[in-house]
Amino acid sequence: MIQFVILGLSSAAGVMVGRKIFLDKKSPEIQEEKQVKSLLKKAKRGRIGIELQREYVIKDDTLILAEEDVPLDNTHGNRVLVSEMEFARSANVSLQIDRRGGTSSSWHAGLWSTLDSWTSGQISRSLGVQVGGQVTRRVVLRLSCDPGRQALYRVIWKQQSRRGVLEARVGRKVIEIPYLVNYGLSYSLESIAQPEALQLGKE
Repeated sequence: MIQFVILGLSSAAGVMVGRKIFLDKKSPEIQEEKQVKSLLKKAKRGRIGIELQREYVIKDDTLILAEEDVPLDNTHGNRVLVSEMEFARSANVSLQIDRRGGTSSSWHAGLWSTLDSWTSGQISRSLGVQVGGQVTRRVVLRLSCDPGRQALYRVIWKQQSRRGVLEARVGRKVIEIPYLVNYGLSYSLESIAQPEALQLGKE
């Protein structure tokens, strides 16, 4: 009789352990870990598929990169002083990806090399720029100053900035990739002491 009881308890214990193992294998954590491992293998082989779902633009802004002050002194002159000057500036096209944003923090670090490259390509195509590249711009300005006066001009170099989120599907998982990209290069001219400046040309 005791042997049957012991046998029954052993069987019950075996069923409970079996159920626990089965349930553990079906838990969301285990399933996600398996999915990430599978995607890692595909990423190493270059076979991972990433599909853009949509993009959210949070904010477009303009950054001031540099300012150049150009003084003209014509206090001792008896006619208009005209000066042609060439200005040049270079700026980098940079991209920053926030790996802590959205649901991305739950992903294995090994996937980020693939996600970084994919995000860089998406931004390059959507904005028509080369992330990691450099933009150079030159401009020739004709500045003038009236006789007996001083003039001060200011060349302001600017770059565009965009903060947004890419929503991407990787396998069966949808993730959000927050980014910040600085791109482009433009300028403006301000006359501080005398509002007379004529743009000659640019290239």
